[in-house]
Amino acid sequence: MKVAAKFLRKTNRFLIAADVNPIGQRLVHYVDRLFPDRAIAFRLAHVVQPHHIPKLATGYVGEFSGLDLSGVIEGDRYREAVKLLDEQSRDIVIHREVETIVLEGRPSAEIAQDAFSSGVELAIVAPGAKGNFIPYGYSTTINLMAQSKVPVMAIPQPAFKKELPERPCFLIADNLEDVSKGALAFTHHVASRFSNSKIVHIHVAKGSKDEILKFGDLLQEKMNLGIVPHKDNFSPQSFYNSVEDGVQKILRGRMEAISNLDNENYECAALFGKVSEQLAYAIEKWQPDFLVFGRHELMHMKPFSIGKMPFHGMLSYEIPIFLVPKAIYS
Repeated sequence: MKVAAKFLRKTNRFLIAADVNPIGQRLVHYVDRLFPDRAIAFRLAHVVQPHHIPKLATGYVGEFSGLDLSGVIEGDRYREAVKLLDEQSRDIVIHREVETIVLEGRPSAEIAQDAFSSGVELAIVAPGAKGNFIPYGYSTTINLMAQSKVPVMAIPQPAFKKELPERPCFLIADNLEDVSKGALAFTHHVASRFSNSKIVHIHVAKGSKDEILKFGDLLQEKMNLGIVPHKDNFSPQSFYNSVEDGVQKILRGRMEAISNLDNENYECAALFGKVSEQLAYAIEKWQPDFLVFGRHELMHMKPFSIGKMPFHGMLSYEIPIFLVPKAIYS
């Protein structure tokens, strides 16, 4: 019996957090090319923050006055944002459904809330050229990825200039905990949107290969002394191979619990060592077009990281990233 993620949406609706500038326009057109399925509708969202409002007005003074001043916004800025969003969608509405919305308030909170309440299955943002996020800045987009109840896709600007892959490769890092189950289900779902895609499923286990081989040496010595039961054809290398095979078996079992595996389009691998180093090795080996991570409940903010992987490290490869919140399974 296959398990299913209760909160994995399949609504054919994407929210694009689009800034009203050329970068935002390039993001919209890139996503339009990346997902050619015209059945997918786009929701272009932009947040205009309250402007020139004294902090006292939104604090205790505003509260004591009995007035709700949190939504005060300059009408000209709002109308300009509406106009520019409409212009960004002009070329796309010809071939797909597009809606635009201008929100007001705290960007990360507004986008996260709108993504959830509007029923989209994916929220998309673009990091800036220097690691800052467009359109909302580094900290607010981190907050969006921490708060969002739907998967978030971060697309570095250099990806806009790359040729679209003929056979997209999704590299998913699985920590073998529940936090990654939603990411597994999401990876299978989004990969199925492409006619010919591949999933590379990895786990970085504790300890290096050398450490495992040394432990195999110790076991072999204990066997020779009769302390540990003898095993035919045992060697440090065979011990390492058995550990590697064991991890791969677990990985396959976790993916098989979600869908039937296509061996031509699925590959799993056990890696050993530091997470950042092994991720770099995996990217070099498999040349993935997308990275997928499950969002840990505990997200370290200084520096920002997901588990043991610094977020700047993820972005440095200039590969689009999917960050998937933990899903509840039945």
